[in-house]
Amino acid sequence: MKSARELFEELGYDLVETTPYMVYYYNEENETYIWFYTNTKTIEIVNDFTLDILKAINKQVEELGWNKEEK
Repeated sequence: MKSARELFEELGYDLVETTPYMVYYYNEENETYIWFYTNTKTIEIVNDFTLDILKAINKQVEELGWNKEEK
């Protein structure tokens, strides 16, 4: 299975920045920004997105471990 980064790249997104608190993708063609804030487990999306982008977002959430129940 492909990584989130690979899925985003296939959709025209560049990984702009990764820090301990954030992962940031940008698509220049349609001016869409997607931020994953790791400290608050939130996602910010600027502009519309398709089902393919949602699949990449879900993969990134999985890779960040956000879909696991906290005990």
